[in-house]
Amino acid sequence: SHCAAPALVAGVAPACTLLRSVACDQSLWEDLFRARYAPLLARLFGGEPPRAAAADAGWRAFYYAFRRSWPALAAERGHVVLQLGDQYYDVTTYLDDHPGGPEYLSDAAGTDATGAFDAVGHSVRARELLRQFALPEELFSAADGE
Repeated sequence: SHCAAPALVAGVAPACTLLRSVACDQSLWEDLFRARYAPLLARLFGGEPPRAAAADAGWRAFYYAFRRSWPALAAERGHVVLQLGDQYYDVTTYLDDHPGGPEYLSDAAGTDATGAFDAVGHSVRARELLRQFALPEELFSAADGE
């Protein structure tokens, strides 16, 4: 009935306040970040997050932003990670061997290079060679939200 509504609201308000404080707990978001992205952090970032997230926007914001920004952040660490279609490739060790020169790969680091890759008309051999640089799906599937 309508008479119970104020009592119900009074009982729910402390629970909402508690849930909000838990959801805003930066250490919780840091733990979630490290757990979700551990394989990617180990492979591309020496096991540590690429930025001092808490000093920037906070761990919660970083947790969500990392999903979209990890290839560019890997580039800041010297990795040349490209997205081609739905696959990511770390071509860092191939830079000096790239027939078109390293700058084409370096310039595309951290981006979706599918259009540029397809426009060049790479050979079947080049596409086969590319497979060895593919990052295992489990590394980036957490970042893609799967």
